[in-house]
Amino acid sequence: CNGVVEAMDGVGVFAPVSCRIREVCVSIGQRVKKGDVLAIVDKEATYAESDDIAVQIALAAMEEELVASDDGIVVEVSAEAGETLPLGTPCVLVVRPCDLQVRIAIREKDLRVLREGMRVRISGDGLEQTSYHGKLTEISGAASANSSTTVVEGIVLPDEGQTDDSFRLGLSAKATIITSVVEEGYLIPYEAVLADEKGSY
Repeated sequence: CNGVVEAMDGVGVFAPVSCRIREVCVSIGQRVKKGDVLAIVDKEATYAESDDIAVQIALAAMEEELVASDDGIVVEVSAEAGETLPLGTPCVLVVRPCDLQVRIAIREKDLRVLREGMRVRISGDGLEQTSYHGKLTEISGAASANSSTTVVEGIVLPDEGQTDDSFRLGLSAKATIITSVVEEGYLIPYEAVLADEKGSY
């Protein structure tokens, strides 16, 4: 099945109070490490604009720098320099490597042999390794027409620790769903198994 790498979820970085932003230090698509500065709060301007004592106490206790809590990729920037960031609005949204999934298009004719929970090999031209491993975690209940073919969306979640820096949002990927495993071997009748002179079989 063909698909695309997308974000399943993200981690929002919030300020503890509504505050004025002095500088935004990142842009969409940028990779960040835990502890990297994402934005700087203008505490003086925020303090001057607020007469709420609780806000002023929170401002005095907070750091000027809003930092990333995890490694990841910036997918959304809500803050702008010189503007006020409302309380409850994430300054930046960061997608961690463990938040990536592959959304695939499953052909109608393949549905009869596929089940959620099946193992999957993920590959793609832009991916560093030849293949990654994962699991088919979801098959949509609705179908849609895609060109001349009817398809159903599916979600493939890579195994923990499988994604690397080459796993990027928006990359195309191919998911090979393993429907059965055939092991080759030989069936030997018991009568044909003989002991050698040392008594080994």
